[in-house]
Amino acid sequence: MNKELFLSELSKRDIVCNEKQYEQLVSLMNETLEANAHFNLTSITDESDFIEKMLFDSALGCYGLDFTDKKILDLGTGGGFPGMVLYILNPNSKSTLLDSTKKKIDYLKDLCEKNNYSVKCVNDRAESYAKNHLEEYDYVTTRAVSQLPILLELSIPMLKVGGTLIAYKGPEAYEEIENAQSALSKLGCKVESIYSDELPDSHSKRFIIYITKFKKTHKKYPNQHLLMTEGCVELLMDDNKGIGSWENGLRYAYNMINDLNNGCEGYIDWNLSLNLEGGPNHVGNFCEAPLLIDSINDEIRYMPSYYVIGHFSKYLNRGDIRVESTSSDPSILVTSFKDDNNIVKVILLNNSDTSKDVSISVLNEHINLRCESKAIYTLLIELNK
Repeated sequence: MNKELFLSELSKRDIVCNEKQYEQLVSLMNETLEANAHFNLTSITDESDFIEKMLFDSALGCYGLDFTDKKILDLGTGGGFPGMVLYILNPNSKSTLLDSTKKKIDYLKDLCEKNNYSVKCVNDRAESYAKNHLEEYDYVTTRAVSQLPILLELSIPMLKVGGTLIAYKGPEAYEEIENAQSALSKLGCKVESIYSDELPDSHSKRFIIYITKFKKTHKKYPNQHLLMTEGCVELLMDDNKGIGSWENGLRYAYNMINDLNNGCEGYIDWNLSLNLEGGPNHVGNFCEAPLLIDSINDEIRYMPSYYVIGHFSKYLNRGDIRVESTSSDPSILVTSFKDDNNIVKVILLNNSDTSKDVSISVLNEHINLRCESKAIYTLLIELNK
């Protein structure tokens, strides 16, 4: 790929590269190939191929974006691709190159110092680096690093809410997205768009997946799984209205929906059954349980929490994937899951004191529902396959 074709093809895509920047990119190529003779940075050693498959390919990440004053992390940067190319084309960005191989980072530090590039080069593993850099970056870029599910676990915690992962991929892009649905759900992010292109000389297919983070990441993810344990309603709390009050069931609904929307994967009640006084209890903080046992009359009394928990336990199964769901009304709480049979399970709670008309939209399916006050609903919506 020659200079004229390189510049004209970038121009067609509204990617700006002036003469000085082109010279800097060629210098980057020459220094990379020189260093490559001493340790492995790239398998591409032909200059024409390098311009197309390393420089031009990396530059495609600029398509439609303005990196001015944005903090960018190039995860698994290797020899500095795409990170160095993006920096040269966007010198006002705040770029960090991250790689676990010290030799590569030492080379990049020398290169940046020699050329007066304001780029931070860090030798560390992504898992370790993320611990002190959560929610820090506007963009994380990755190229030939890992499969998308693993990539999400490594990169999303370091993105700000509203930040974007720019994942360079080949023809397997759509398959990787399908395999990453669970990780997308757990990490609070979604595929915003997919940019497809073709390299001008070799005609190789290229895909860039843009993934936006829409909620904060739990600090423990991905090494720990979150379970809510010891759920109960203490009867001695000041606002408690006594055994059998519907308010006790609403507490379960409110907390379970919010917990599930924030990374919780399971829910365990503290007491399956208790006696009519909320015991036995050795410390005196008597609690309501889903089942209360009347030992005198040999009866089981089903409490509101029993029926509320059923809205979750009867329909949500192991392996269901939580899908993004939002409500324009803060008094309407909602959580949603999709199973392998393409059924979306929507659980919603009207936590207000008045009945409300609710419109539910899932892809092309639209449902209108009258929700009574202080009521919980579960809907099963079969999507068109």
